[in-house]
Amino acid sequence: MKKKVISLFTSVIIITIFLAPIAFANSASFKFTMNRRYVNGAKTGHTHSMTAGRMSISGKLIVNSLDLGCNSRANTVTISVFKKQSGRDKYVGSTSATPKSQSLGSTTSFSKAFGKQTGGTYYIVAGKAEDDGWNLKGRGTLTTR
Repeated sequence: MKKKVISLFTSVIIITIFLAPIAFANSASFKFTMNRRYVNGAKTGHTHSMTAGRMSISGKLIVNSLDLGCNSRANTVTISVFKKQSGRDKYVGSTSATPKSQSLGSTTSFSKAFGKQTGGTYYIVAGKAEDDGWNLKGRGTLTTR
């Protein structure tokens, strides 16, 4: 009987150790449409409640449409993550991607790790230097582990 209790206890500890990172992981899907040069998740109401942990972002930009007379090459899009807080929001980090093809539906991937972050409300800001006539959609996942 004592062996069964010890065996059960050991099994529970091992399972807990393996499942703990999964239980404390948090991910939030996001999407945006950029028809000009700037999209701010805090202003559009797209915020994400994240747990503490190592934060990363991954996603893709999709060419949705091209305005008449658009630039022949797309401007680089910077995708930034901010944490809402009283006063000025905290800049967490950013990554960038430049669409290469004018083919509608073509995608360009991006990803970045931001290190350890505290739990709270986060949002995404996407922007480019100027409106280049490339209308993009973005989608991806913000994750903490």
